[in-house]
Amino acid sequence: MLGQLIPLALVVAMSPLTIIPAIVLVLQSDRARFTGLAFMSGWLLGLAATTAVFVQLPRLLDGLNRPAPTWAAWVRIAVGIALIAFGVWRWLTRHQVTRQPAWLNRLMNRLRREPEGERFEDVWVKDQAAEARRRVRNDEVWTGAGR
Repeated sequence: MLGQLIPLALVVAMSPLTIIPAIVLVLQSDRARFTGLAFMSGWLLGLAATTAVFVQLPRLLDGLNRPAPTWAAWVRIAVGIALIAFGVWRWLTRHQVTRQPAWLNRLMNRLRREPEGERFEDVWVKDQAAEARRRVRNDEVWTGAGR
């Protein structure tokens, strides 16, 4: 079994998604050797920890082979129906939002992306007005003239 897992482990270990950040860290850092060694050490430690967890996981889950109680299926169905209903409700009320939630305003005011002196709420109101104009324009019949 270990012989079958080694090729898969090599694919994960040599994945470009983990190599590219290492290259960028080494090339862009003032202390390239330290940064590269720190990344490689953390990467290898993470792979070792992940491997240890997934090797031991089947042993820990061995007692879960019992059949599920009958109410578990009904709970899954109820949760699924509730999530679908919530998704439909959010979809139907998506254009009724008149202002951003307060927690998002606080977060976005800390992350400066708007011009100096303007708050996120002000930029958002302008964007909502522009979006309303775009919707009206998109609903117009296209004649091809002047566009």
